[in-house]
Amino acid sequence: MMTATGGDSINNMIIIKAKEDEQQFLEAKFEKMEKSNRKVFRLLKEITGNWTARLDVFNDKDSNSLTEETEIKERWVHYCKALYEKNDHDPDTIRMVRDAEDRQPPPLRKEVVQALKQPPGVENIPIEIWKAAGEAGVDLLWLLCRKIWDGME
Repeated sequence: MMTATGGDSINNMIIIKAKEDEQQFLEAKFEKMEKSNRKVFRLLKEITGNWTARLDVFNDKDSNSLTEETEIKERWVHYCKALYEKNDHDPDTIRMVRDAEDRQPPPLRKEVVQALKQPPGVENIPIEIWKAAGEAGVDLLWLLCRKIWDGME
């Protein structure tokens, strides 16, 4: 009959032997990998089970494929420079910048609420109508003001 310590030592020996075998197996696989690049991917797939091909193909301005690392880097440089170039002579750009500078933000909801607390203006809509409508009326009026502000009817 085996004692608890005798069984434990056998289990420990089995675990140690299994780890040594695993290490030898992996070292043998890595030696094969060093010999041939073509076999590397197959061996990686065999070991990990989830290899996928890496695609480093980019296109230049004329849609020609670039595969060399230096060509790809050069294409990124040109692309980034084009993004940051300012064309101050382009009329569309000038118009867009002027429009953005001239525009005020649309009215806030709290501004509409403050305006409702003032006496009626030219439209002579009594404040009681808006008070009777409650929060839904304020939201409706605020939405209407925003549409008018944005140029919608």
